[in-house]
Amino acid sequence: MRLVAHIGLHKTGTTSLQLAMAANRELLGKSGVLYPVAGHIDSGGHLNLVWEQVSQWKFKPHFGGLSAFVHEVRNTDCDTVILSAESLSGYYNRTEPVELVKKLCDDLGTRATIVSTIRPQHTLLDSLYAQNASTGYTDLDFRSYVTKTLTQRSLELEVLLGRWYESFDDVRLLDVDGNREKPLIARFLEMCDIEMPAGMNVLGRANERATIHTVEYGRYAARVLAGLEVTPAVRHQIISMVAKLTRARYPGDPKFSGLDREMAEFLHMHFSERNAQFATRRLAGIPPFASDDKPLEKAKPSFLDLEKADQEERLTFERILASAIISTQAQK
Repeated sequence: MRLVAHIGLHKTGTTSLQLAMAANRELLGKSGVLYPVAGHIDSGGHLNLVWEQVSQWKFKPHFGGLSAFVHEVRNTDCDTVILSAESLSGYYNRTEPVELVKKLCDDLGTRATIVSTIRPQHTLLDSLYAQNASTGYTDLDFRSYVTKTLTQRSLELEVLLGRWYESFDDVRLLDVDGNREKPLIARFLEMCDIEMPAGMNVLGRANERATIHTVEYGRYAARVLAGLEVTPAVRHQIISMVAKLTRARYPGDPKFSGLDREMAEFLHMHFSERNAQFATRRLAGIPPFASDDKPLEKAKPSFLDLEKADQEERLTFERILASAIISTQAQK
């Protein structure tokens, strides 16, 4: 038996891959590939295994944790097991993700193939901010978020993936923005040395980019809630309700984009230099991306700034936040 650990990165089609494998779990099983149920959350991926180690308030016992995952694997005759959780690369300053995969290898008596889906960071950053702001994981405006990201080096491939190269002998990278002639799930399985089963249901894109109002209302809700005594779980529930109410209020809202051409080119150059260093150190000089120039043509900002918005806009946000708080309290 061999273990394939898909570690992300975030915003690289991970949810689409996870939902496709979940939808074709039985078909994969007939081909000798186990995509375990244990630890797999409804919205995709074995994130519950990571949350069990690093974020207890997110952990949902009914989805199962590490012990349930190991039990399921030990009771299968499949040749390959796929673990998929983008948070394995997301907690770049924590040791638990790497230790989790090492423990799985020890418990199962096998070695791991590490697969990371990647994309050029200047487009990744734009998408990641939209998700983090709309879900309340940052209350920074886009430019401040970019500055913080560059300062922390949190999107550099060496920071995200270096420890995986140091801990495992077999690490593979899949550029999701590269060759698009094949569906992403087919390219992913090929990277894992798995032949795609005939008749496999190929799902489309799972996540859409957050809209300008969900991004701005989400980050402002996070700012307001930071001054209130609420638990992380309740805070998460409130901001999720803010997003739901905001989408209902603005059904035709444009998708968020913080990048203008000037910033896109700056970020492209910034990360290209560091990606070249990473390639020299980890990839025998082979560039990590097939091409990262085309997305620059798409750089066109589309965002909302509540600090500069009119009074009606600010009142709308306050009403939505108040409704979300009341609704969340009523559910207790």
